[in-house]
Amino acid sequence: MDGSPKRSTVIRNFEEVASTWESGALVLIFSTATNAAPLIRPAAFVYAARGGFAWVEPSYADPSDASSPSPLIRTGELRQKGEGFVVFEPDAWIAVHQFDARDPGMAGYGEPLLRFAEHLNKSGLQWHDERERVHGLIAPSIKAHEA
Repeated sequence: MDGSPKRSTVIRNFEEVASTWESGALVLIFSTATNAAPLIRPAAFVYAARGGFAWVEPSYADPSDASSPSPLIRTGELRQKGEGFVVFEPDAWIAVHQFDARDPGMAGYGEPLLRFAEHLNKSGLQWHDERERVHGLIAPSIKAHEA
């Protein structure tokens, strides 16, 4: 054994940690094929998936849009890194970290998450309850991706 944590332990840790990120998260996608800047996506909710993670962007709750939650899923080698996680794919690596509005390095990227928090507040929704409701809606898509 190489001393690295078992995959199931990392996935369990991921779910435990991500289930507390009430401010949302930022997903950073770095391409190893180009020198392009990372793609940074807001995540209202992040969930463990076999071999990686799934996230739902806050735009699903936009009242002017008729969209429903759909997961974005990335799989590869999942590792815990600091207070976040990283998935390594053949042509990219994807980092996910809790959003912190006080962090100047995250300024400008969190506006959709701040609007989402306001939406939850105005709607009288609790973050944990909405996270569970959305998970119920997207669980079949995550399962299908894992098959």
